[in-house]
Amino acid sequence: VMSWMVTAETDLLPLLAAGKLAPRPQPGAEAAAQRSLERLNRYLRDHTFLVGERVSLADLSVFCCLVGLYRDTQRSAGLRSLTCLTRWYNTVLHQPPVQTALADFKLAP
Repeated sequence: VMSWMVTAETDLLPLLAAGKLAPRPQPGAEAAAQRSLERLNRYLRDHTFLVGERVSLADLSVFCCLVGLYRDTQRSAGLRSLTCLTRWYNTVLHQPPVQTALADFKLAP
């Protein structure tokens, strides 16, 4: 669980912020972010959740990194080929505690 949390905070989030969520992505950051998402997609091909058989703090940590990307319809179009990642994202998204937490969540413009 800790490994996924550290990966989310130190690898995935900075790459997404610089390469996918920035108005003008930094050179090379977009490709690096895409590679990171593709690695995650490959891992999720054989796993329903990141650790174990149910949603865990690992899933929530990585999920939080991806919320902005999936909620932005223009940017999320590039995720269509990452079917395992999208399946996992939707599985976590539809967990009742996640739905409750996101009920009043608004992304900044």
